[in-house]
Amino acid sequence: MRPTALLLCTLALACTACSEDDDTAYPDMLTDLVMAIGNSEGVVEAIQTDDGQRLTLENRITGIPANARVRSLCDYVITADGRAIAYSIAGVPVLARVPDGEGVRTAPTGVAAVWQSGGFVNLHLLPKTQGGLQNWAFAVDSARANSAGGTTHYLSLYHDQAADKLSYTGHVYASIDPDSIAVGSGQPAIDDGQRPAGNGRWTTADSMSLTINTFSGPETWHFSLRP
Repeated sequence: MRPTALLLCTLALACTACSEDDDTAYPDMLTDLVMAIGNSEGVVEAIQTDDGQRLTLENRITGIPANARVRSLCDYVITADGRAIAYSIAGVPVLARVPDGEGVRTAPTGVAAVWQSGGFVNLHLLPKTQGGLQNWAFAVDSARANSAGGTTHYLSLYHDQAADKLSYTGHVYASIDPDSIAVGSGQPAIDDGQRPAGNGRWTTADSMSLTINTFSGPETWHFSLRP
């Protein structure tokens, strides 16, 4: 499993989609992370917001894989009849887990926000870039039993600056699926040796701790794995 490579520009795009109806005015624009839902023809038929609301699109957005659900950043308005008009949909990568034993790179980055919604932990990062490629993923450093009777998983953001020079500030959006913490071989050992890694079935006592190396030094965010 290789880290996700992103081209840094205004947004980091895993896929892009364009509207065929882009001459509409822009009233009450909302910008949210959503799940874009494609049909068998590769057309986005609906978006699902992180609070669980499913909105059918009135306009035609193409460029999504057939029958896919893609994590996306969407600019849209909600119409009077409870549907939506989307003005842009940009794919947001769901970061891969670095295999255990692989070296973890932690080049510094700026951080605009880290929050939990829609079953994901979401990142809005502000790396320095000259328009080149940088690599992003996450590593599970350890897992330990906690005082609540669950397991806390300690993660680090993998960031490889590669050959991209530190120049202007870019914007990268990404998400981490908590279930991917427990996916794959070579799970990190839990200190007490008693609890399983989770396998995507978390209790309210299970949590994660994400550390990001920022330009001001390491910063850590804490989240419940079953909010």
